[in-house]
This record gives sequence, C-alpha cells and structure tokens, in this order.
Amino acid sequence: MKVCAKAITATAFPYQGFEKITLDAAHITLDVNRKNNHISAKGNKIEPLQIRFLPGPENDKKTQLYWFPAMAWNNYDKFMLGLALNNNTLPFKKFDFTIIPMYSFGAKDVVGLADFNYNIFPKAKRFKRSPSV
Repeated sequence: MKVCAKAITATAFPYQGFEKITLDAAHITLDVNRKNNHISAKGNKIEPLQIRFLPGPENDKKTQLYWFPAMAWNNYDKFMLGLALNNNTLPFKKFDFTIIPMYSFGAKDVVGLADFNYNIFPKAKRFKRSPSV
C-alpha cells in the first residue's frame, strides 16, 4: 500500500497598503490557468469586466464578455436579427455560456437561444488503458 502526504504551507502577508497580490506577474512560468494567480488585498477574486467585439486572446486580469451580431432565418420566424453574447475562450473554462437574443420579423416577437456548459476536467495523472478481452 502506498501512502502519499502533501505538505501545505501558508504565508501571511502583513497589510501594507497594497491592492492585490499576483503570482508570476511577468508570465515566466508555463501556467495553464493564469486566472487564479490574482487576489485582491480584501480577499475577493472578481476581476473588472471587459466587453469586446469577437473572441480573442484571454486576458487573465479581466473577466471578458464577447459580443457579435447574429442573423438567422427559418420558415416560422422568417428573418431574425440579434446580438450574441458569450465567454468562450481557449483554454476552456469550467463554466461557459452563449446567449443569443433575437427579434423575429415574421412572428413579431423576441426569440433566440442559449447554451450553458459546465466542463469537468479530470485530474488523472496518466491515461488508463482498459483491459482487453
């Protein structure tokens, strides 16, 4: 039987008027999730909101919301025009969404669609091979 123990080290920072703490501010290390490298002096992790036209590279210092125009057509609603909003980036986030409210010129009503995803990323250390029969 193999026993594994992890040591946890806590570091206290005396408050000296700083606004936030950032790990690897110069982006020297290869970090997959840079969004968890910032924390404010008050303890919250909420970044300012940045609204951008079309998706682009992720900014680890801001929460990004992307928008772009949307057009669609079907036999019932006819021509539809609206706005698409999403937070999809690479690398994938745990929670991503797309909301596309549109106005239907055929039905004279608000229509659209929405997609919400919660992604689960297993923490497997290696790939496991299934036993063959």
